[in-house]
Parts: sequence; structure tokens; C-alpha cells
Amino acid sequence: YRVAFAKALENAVGLPNVKEISYEVCRIINIWRNRDLFEEGFCQRLIDKLQGKEKETEVPAVTEESELDVIANYKKENLIDKVIKLKHINDEMNEKEEILKCADEPSKSDFVHLGSQEGQNMLQKITRYCNTVKGFIKLVNDEIEMREKLLKELNRTNIFYTSQYEDVKKVAHAYKIYGKKIKKVAKQLSDKRETLSPAIATTYFSDNDISAPKSPDDAFS
Repeated sequence: YRVAFAKALENAVGLPNVKEISYEVCRIINIWRNRDLFEEGFCQRLIDKLQGKEKETEVPAVTEESELDVIANYKKENLIDKVIKLKHINDEMNEKEEILKCADEPSKSDFVHLGSQEGQNMLQKITRYCNTVKGFIKLVNDEIEMREKLLKELNRTNIFYTSQYEDVKKVAHAYKIYGKKIKKVAKQLSDKRETLSPAIATTYFSDNDISAPKSPDDAFS
């Protein structure tokens, strides 16, 4: 729960409406620090960020997969697998959300005039509710992580199929050029055939003991 809450805190202290009450927020963070709820460095980082004093840390360069590596190693099964996993997480998260809506959430009135027995029951009630919230937060984090993985895989898919499309265009263009050359050669042969006189055709077929065709077209049929 602390890990999930810490992530939310780092985002929250950067909001404009939180900065407007920075004094009160700093006081609460100092209370958490004194009670060792979070590490010293984390609390100080929150205060620095809240007061606009945070230092820009150098982000290490991430070695990304080259396009050639993506094309060589791409498998569509990876994309399908991530889509299925995200669907399962969404289904489970929707179920947990409905459970959370129906959960018995503690209220201020529950803490009025508590006896020893009521206190034990209230503690169990709070524990159950916290566990429900914790389970839901975990699923939200899982969904965010899976969406990031899916976006990365979609980018790899785009690279792969764009490359395939370009290759297909090149092959199609090559066949188109080849087809034009074939048509050109066919036309040249047709023109040459038309220029053959019946006399030449008759002489040729007589020398080869073959009946002369009646027309130039018959000679090539």
C-alpha cells in the first residue's frame, strides 16, 4: 500500500491546487517522516518538488531496439498475448471496482463512542476495506503497466508491417516494370510477324516440307 501511495504522492505534489496549500502539505509530510512511514530521501524529494526546488536528474539513455531487430524478431503472437492479458486485467478490475463500490467503507460516525468490542470490529472492518482498496490499486497499476507494454508492442507492429508494405510495393513495382517489358517484346514480335510476306512464309514452309499457311497469322498459330 505504501508503494502504491508513494507513486500517487509524487504525482499529487506537482498539482497546482496542492501547491496552493504547500505549507499544510509539508507539515503532513514532516509528520510522516517523523513516524518513519516513508524513507527520509523520499519525504525530502516530495517537499523539494512541492516547493519547486527539485533537481533535474539526468535520465539514463535507454537502449531501444533497432528497426532491423524489430523486423527480424517480430512475432504477431506477442501482440495478441498482450491484448488478451490486458482484457483479463480490465475484466478483473471492473469486477474489483464493483466490489469496492459495495464495500463497507468506514465513516466518521463509526468512530463515535467505541467500546473495546466495537473497536475490534471496527479494526476488522477497516482491515477488510483497506485490503479491498489495495487489491484494486494493484490492478490499476497492473493495467497501466500492461497498457505501456501494449503500446510498445503496437509500435513494433507498426514498424514491422510498414516494412512489409514497403517491400510489397517494391516487388509490385518490379513486376509492373517486368510486365511492361514483356508487352514491349510481344509487340515487337507481333510487328515483325506482320512484316513477313506470304511469299517468304511459303518458301520457308516449302523448304521444310510443310504446307504453307494461308496467311501470316497461320504461320504463328
